[in-house]
Parts: sequence; structure tokens; C-alpha cells
Amino acid sequence: MSTSRTRIKKNPASIAARWTRYIAERSPPIALLFIGAAVALAPMALRTEFDPVLMALGMTGTFVLLAQMRLGDEIKDYRKDLELYPDRPLPRGLLSLSEARAGMRIALVIVLILSIIGARASGRLSGSAVLVLATVYVWLMWKEFFIGQSLSRKPMSYAFVHQLVVYPLYGWVGATYGWHFLMSAAYLGFLTYCFGASFFFEIARKLNPDAPKKMDTYLHHYGPQATMVFLATCCMVSIAGAYYSGDMGWVLPMQLALLAGLPLIHFRPTAFKAIEGLAMLNASFLMWIPSIKWMIRAWKGN
Repeated sequence: MSTSRTRIKKNPASIAARWTRYIAERSPPIALLFIGAAVALAPMALRTEFDPVLMALGMTGTFVLLAQMRLGDEIKDYRKDLELYPDRPLPRGLLSLSEARAGMRIALVIVLILSIIGARASGRLSGSAVLVLATVYVWLMWKEFFIGQSLSRKPMSYAFVHQLVVYPLYGWVGATYGWHFLMSAAYLGFLTYCFGASFFFEIARKLNPDAPKKMDTYLHHYGPQATMVFLATCCMVSIAGAYYSGDMGWVLPMQLALLAGLPLIHFRPTAFKAIEGLAMLNASFLMWIPSIKWMIRAWKGN
């Protein structure tokens, strides 16, 4: 490990090569573009019209926002990662903290450029406004909303304010069609059940009972019973969003499966990977529901 770290510091690759390596490790393009495609297609599916320019813009903007979020976390967690995850890019010296901070500024500039392009392409400022709001919110997340010490004492409150980014992150493409569409029942319901799924996954990916105590996971901080209640609440949020959007038949089965698996947290905590895997499947599936429904209607000729 130390040899690799020394090699990187003594013989640094080009900036482009090091950033490419970082992105491949911490912001895998396939995974981020998968999310970006779902985010971009959802409003088009609800309107039953495809816009190639908006599709490209939506995937690019969402990719940059997600990469910006990941980079902010890397910077925030740097000192903790030095001890717990020394093989991550920043602790091992692939990127310096100053380079990472420069990357955050570059991402902000890219988003601003994309917002201008989006405004010109759509003829509306609404989508660009929400896109800028999203990147500002990501920046505030990086700064811990300037109340980091207070939030750190309340992990669930911390998670909640961070998960709220789902609304502008997933909703900015739809906002390019105007505020009325953004606030429509079908689209707002979609954003809400995705919010619930994302929140569930955020908690579910930190259920390892043997994780170091210094990580202060939700399970460590609140115990299994309270953690189960938090996860069940996330399912209820997704169900409420599905009811509002009219997608209950698509969303409810996944939520029932998640709820059925929650007792494992108490009775079989070593099965935490099963809950995490189901949570990832749930979040991935729900963001594609409008697009899947659109493809089925198209295939049937409706």
C-alpha cells in the first residue's frame, strides 16, 4: 500500500490521467449515466415526447451534479478516510485536496454553462434555475450547511437534509418544461417516491453490525428497532408518492418486499447485504418507472 502511495507522489501521472482514474473509481460513468438517462427520460415519458437535445443536456448535467456530490464527500471525509479507507483516491495521493477543491469549482462552472445552454434550448428559465439550485445545494452539502457540528450529532437529520437534493437533482430536467409541469401530480409524485427510495438506500448501505464504531452508522447510533422505523418511513414516503402520481401498482410491490425484509436487521443482522441489494434494486427501478411505462405503451401502439 505504502509503495503504491509513494509511487503516485513521486511519479505523478498527468492531471487528465489522474482525474480519469479518479472518476473511474469513485464516479463510474456507466452508473452515473444510468441515473442521468433515467432522470432525463422521466419527464419526456410523462409528456410522451422525446427531445434529443434535452436528453443529452439532462444526462450531462446530472452526471456533473452526481460527480460534484461525490467529490464533495471525498473532501469532507478526507481525514476520516486516512484512517478508515487509506486506499481511496485522496488519502493515497491520487489527487490532492487542492486539486479536488479545484474540481468542485470547475463542476460549478460547467453547471452554469449547461444552465445557459438549457435556457436557450428550452426558451424557459425554470429548468436552468432548478439546475443552478441543485449545484448550490450540493455546494451547501459540501459545506455541511455551515452547521456541520450540530448535524453530526443527529445522523438522521444529517441524512434528511442531504437527501432533499433528490428533488432538484431529479427534477431539473422536468423543470425545463415549466413550473406547472414540475408541480404536476405525476411528476411530483415521481420525485417523491424516488426520494423515499434514495433515502432508504442511504440508510440500508450502512447496516453492517461489524462496521467500526468510529463510523457511527445509523445502526450504531439509533439501534436496530429505530433504524427499522426509519426505513419503514422511507417506504411510506415512496408509497405516498406513488399514490399521488398514480404509480401505486408499480411502486407498492417493491415497498412490500423491503418492509418484509426489515426484521432481518434485528433477527439476522449479518444479512445486511440482502437489504442493501434490495434497496439498490428498488432505487434503480423506481427512477425508470415512467420510462418503462412509456416503452410499454409504445410497444402496444397506444
